[in-house]
Parts: sequence; structure tokens; C-alpha cells
Amino acid sequence: MAADRRASDGDPVRIDLLGAAVGDGPAAEVPSLTLAIAAGAPVVIAVETDERPKLVSLLLGGHLRPSAGEILVDGRADAAALRRGIALVDTPFASEPTPGVALRAAVAEELAFAGRRTGRRAVAEVLDRHGLADAAARPVASLPAAERIRLLVDLALLRPGVRALVVTSPERHGGDPRGWFPALAAIAAGGTAVAVVTDLPTAALLDTLGGIRTAPDPEPIPEPDTDPARTPDANPAPAPDTAAGTEPPASDASPDTHPDPQDPR
Repeated sequence: MAADRRASDGDPVRIDLLGAAVGDGPAAEVPSLTLAIAAGAPVVIAVETDERPKLVSLLLGGHLRPSAGEILVDGRADAAALRRGIALVDTPFASEPTPGVALRAAVAEELAFAGRRTGRRAVAEVLDRHGLADAAARPVASLPAAERIRLLVDLALLRPGVRALVVTSPERHGGDPRGWFPALAAIAAGGTAVAVVTDLPTAALLDTLGGIRTAPDPEPIPEPDTDPARTPDANPAPAPDTAAGTEPPASDASPDTHPDPQDPR
């Protein structure tokens, strides 16, 4: 795969998220994340909701600015370096191929993005390498999950300067993750950092396959309120017993026999 050709291009990268978040609370666009991504084994980031995997991927790729915390590339805060060195793979509305486009057209587009030749021969070489020559005219959406992910990862690794991959929501294509995860594990072992942003059930499975599972930082538990002024009295004074014939004290004020018509009461 292209992983073997790209792993030696540049030094291995390390990406650190230090409480990086977009928004706050349970409804934050991206909940607080503290984790490290480096070569060796794929890092699996487990998040909830349909929208968060895309937003976490954009954050990792330097296309979304955190509102809290920071993201470091080799110890430096550098969004431009993130954009240069991290390839987003199959990220909805960012790098996802148009579902109805023919496979050969999608491959040509990825080759162009990588600055490679896009002619018939170049496209055919890629498809032959993946055993997909007979599927050249079929729409991208018809590819099984394992073949789709392996192909898009291989093409992403052709981009100049790429030192890390972020694969977004691969589970949405169905299939068995054991069909595509070994390819990502081999890429990470070869020197390219890999992150998989996925849902919780898939993350649990990838954890058993050798992925390094991470999750958003837990929300802080609020401290109990110990302010005496707002703490209910454990022994409140008893209310007057009017039922026993004890009348409340009479008021010295005379009854208002001419109420103000503007009074809302």
C-alpha cells in the first residue's frame, strides 16, 4: 500500500489535544478532549451523536478552531501544520466522495488532489492494485466498507506532506470493522499516525483489535452547596396553629376601602 511509500517522508508526528473543545456542557459541538495521536497503533476516539465525528475530525485537521484548550503539533500550536500534515479520510461534507459518482472519477479526483496524474492509466493502476478494476464504472456508494476505506486511505497517503490520517465514521458504511482495521494498524505501525473517530460500540470493538481507545473528558461533578444562607434549616420554627384558636396578631393599618385601580393584584 501507499503506507509503505509515505511512512519515510518526514519525521513521525505527534498530535496532542489538551482539553480541546468547541462549546461546553453536554450539548457542546465538540466535548473536551485530552489525548495524544502518534505512530504505533491507531487511536480510536469514541464520541456520541451523528454530528460530532465530523466536527472532531475537522478540529484535528486544523479546520475548526477550539474554543477551549489547545492542539499541539510536535509540541507547538500550529493550525497550518495540522492542515498540511493531516489528511481527513471520508469525512462527511469535507473529503467524502460524492455517493453517485463513478469510482474511476472519484479516484481521479483524489489523484488530482495529491498532485498526481489523473489519466486512465493512472486510475487503472490504482484500481488494479485494490482488485477493483471491474468496479470502475460503479458508484462509490456501492463499494463494500472494507474496500472503500482501504482505497480512500491509500489515496490519502499520496498527498504531499501527509504524516497523519483521520478516518471519520467508517462504521456508517456497515460491514465488519475487522475487514478494514488491520490496514489502518499496519499504516500506524509503519510510522504514520492514525486516528479513527467513531461511535461507542465500534470503538469498543476496535479496542479488542489493538486500537488505543479514548473518549471525551468527563464533565466535572458540581460541588455540593454548603452556603448556610441557602441551606434549608433542619429545624424550622413551627407555624402558628390557627386551627387551635390562636389568632394572628392584628395589623395597625386600616383597611383600604379605595383600592388603586392600577394595582395588578
